[in-house]
Amino acid sequence: MKKWTLPSKLHRYVYKKDIDKALGFLSKITAINETGLFKENDEGYLRFAGAFRVQLLMELGYYREALAWACLEAELYPDNVRAAIFKESIKNKINNLPPGQPQPSAGKKTEDWPGVAGMREIKAVIEQDIIVPFTNPELYKKYKVAMPNGYLFYGPPGCGKTFIANSLAKKLGYHFISITPADLGSTYVHGTQLEIKKVFDEAKKQAPCLLFFDEFESIAPNRNSDDISFHYKSEVNELLTQLNNISKTGILFIAATNYIKNIDTAILRPGRIDKSIFIGPPDFESRIESYRLQMQGRPISKINYEYISEMSEYFTHADIELVCNEATKLALSKKSLIDTDLLGSIVHNYQPQLNDEKLNEYLL
Repeated sequence: MKKWTLPSKLHRYVYKKDIDKALGFLSKITAINETGLFKENDEGYLRFAGAFRVQLLMELGYYREALAWACLEAELYPDNVRAAIFKESIKNKINNLPPGQPQPSAGKKTEDWPGVAGMREIKAVIEQDIIVPFTNPELYKKYKVAMPNGYLFYGPPGCGKTFIANSLAKKLGYHFISITPADLGSTYVHGTQLEIKKVFDEAKKQAPCLLFFDEFESIAPNRNSDDISFHYKSEVNELLTQLNNISKTGILFIAATNYIKNIDTAILRPGRIDKSIFIGPPDFESRIESYRLQMQGRPISKINYEYISEMSEYFTHADIELVCNEATKLALSKKSLIDTDLLGSIVHNYQPQLNDEKLNEYLL
């Protein structure tokens, strides 16, 4: 699976609310050149950029413009039924606003994802692949497309997989149940297998519910590995049973892992886990918000967060927390406030765990 990312320049335009430049830049990177081919020459990238554009337009209240672009995508890719479903879902959103509620003002940002700054590429994917089917099931039935059954968030640690899942549950108005391997531990033979069944039974009682399994590689390890014992195999079998047609029970199932290659391949089969979504390090805007949150309550002076974010490419949220802690310690030792220079000196000397090469290790 290829990971598509859009240039940092685009994220800076969006953050600075220079929407005309942002949309112009999107048009430029997806334009047709003199040879008649798209500049990226990659249909997947173009559709990804298109989803980003639609997500941004809707966030800014340009619903009809977003609909126009969705219609164009459906026309360009007539064999893609999901593009047609997405187009219809935007129509429904425009036509079925609650009585008395005006349409969003064009150009005025709406808090569509409260608490989640930036990360629009991920939001765009989640909008089309998770939110649309679970808020418009009748469209899937109309187009005779099976509802997605389960999803996997994968990527390096410290990038907010759990936070995004929790925020998604709030956005949908679903109960949120989070499970870790420790929650399923048992000293009895087949005890974990029974605990797995209990978790799914409880989620069904609380439906609609987002059931989130963290550290999924420890819960569903590859049964073909030589070091996997028999009881693990029975636990994976139980998961396979529970995941069959889980979407029909009112449960949105999302698992998360840092090590996707260690998960049993039978679980990743369509019909159980239908979509794997890469959650990478925070983007320019998300890093700014992460720094702001970490600096709350600390002894700070004026900080140029945009400058600090520019310096922090490949930093995860965990990295940002660490450098903010180090900056605080340094400020206290100097009996000074944390300013741009002090924080910047810590960031400059800090080596994040991720880079291009290491990031590729987490991809499919």
